Amino acid sequence: MKILFIATTFPYPKDNGKRIILSSIFEYLIEKHGIDNIKMCLIGNETVEPKWQSKMDITILQKPGSIEQLMNIAIYTLLGRKSIQESMLYSKVTKQKLNKLISNEKYDLIIYDTVRASQYASDIAPAKEIVYLDDLFSIRYEKMIETLNKYPEADLNPLGNFEKNIPLFLLPILKNDVVKKSILNFEKKKVRNSELRTCKSIEDCLLISDKEIKYLHDNYQISNVQSIKPVIASETHFRDNSYNKSTFIFLGNLSIAHNSVSLMKFLQLNIKKIIEHNLKVKIIGKNANEELSLFVQKYKENIILTGYVEDLGKELSSAAGMLIPLLFGSGVKIKTIEAFAAGLPVITTDFGIEGISVQNAKEPFFILENNIENYWKSMLELSETGINDKFSELSRIFFESNYSKEAIYDEYEKLLG
Repeated sequence: MKILFIATTFPYPKDNGKRIILSSIFEYLIEKHGIDNIKMCLIGNETVEPKWQSKMDITILQKPGSIEQLMNIAIYTLLGRKSIQESMLYSKVTKQKLNKLISNEKYDLIIYDTVRASQYASDIAPAKEIVYLDDLFSIRYEKMIETLNKYPEADLNPLGNFEKNIPLFLLPILKNDVVKKSILNFEKKKVRNSELRTCKSIEDCLLISDKEIKYLHDNYQISNVQSIKPVIASETHFRDNSYNKSTFIFLGNLSIAHNSVSLMKFLQLNIKKIIEHNLKVKIIGKNANEELSLFVQKYKENIILTGYVEDLGKELSSAAGMLIPLLFGSGVKIKTIEAFAAGLPVITTDFGIEGISVQNAKEPFFILENNIENYWKSMLELSETGINDKFSELSRIFFESNYSKEAIYDEYEKLLG
């Protein structure tokens, strides 16, 4: 098969959930069809590692300039039906280039990365089109609005990774709380219409969360959306009794609102007990804001901020557990599955296990705690070797039963074949 991958994000490095899913799809297709049969078109100012540029056919299509972006918002969003995120990455020139590419090459399969890329879906129908929706952004924005209402003091960045596509002069305006909430309400409605339109116009759609698939079916009678799981490297499991029984990991990109807001609230509510019981929190993730950086500096004996790490397996194998104190969010959290892969016990809220079939397990293998003020108690519980080791073993069994590469590749054969 000849395959065209139209994306707004390059799958590497695997430093966030979206890239882990994209790289999982990408690696499956390479193994199945060979890298010479895959072309990737990247929309936006994406950086591609030189090793990939030499290995495969990659075309980078630049995002519109600031003036064109503002005109797009006026024409296609305020007067039209595109969401803001679509307008910020739309270009008639890019549309023409992609149409020409598709008509000239006759691809068997075209994969679009979210509604931002699927807006470029061609009228020249290939044998098969698939769009990976990631999470439903409309639900994500809805949760952000609820969080702003509940925690008005929270430094919530609704743009997340998309911030790099916004003109610099607009960023201070977008961080005003009133403007922020108004834009979220507006964008939630626009992007929901885009999601529904995409599901109706493209035959095969993929979401990571079964819960969101049910939401589309129950509320909009959409039945052509299927779930897709990530492939997590199982060789990250090096854990033995030498792990540090007082150190717990928080993992996640800190520019993502549900990570930054939840982490800050957890630290503020638990820091006294963390110090009292000589516990440590290691934060692994990029883009820490000023508030978090200052907090870490104040309590540096008990909180460590590492940023991005190359060898995540080593970090996971040396800790007592993973903390997932999410106050909001949508979709499946890849970090939860990564912890299970490493046999690392998890303390989480409902949001951290959303979309993961944990109900299939024969006995509990993680701690569910929705009151994040009590996390220090759960951390002390997992400091007990017997409890920790049992959870570790059960976590690993769950991962092997549900997320092994072989099982997921069988699912990919049906989804992408």
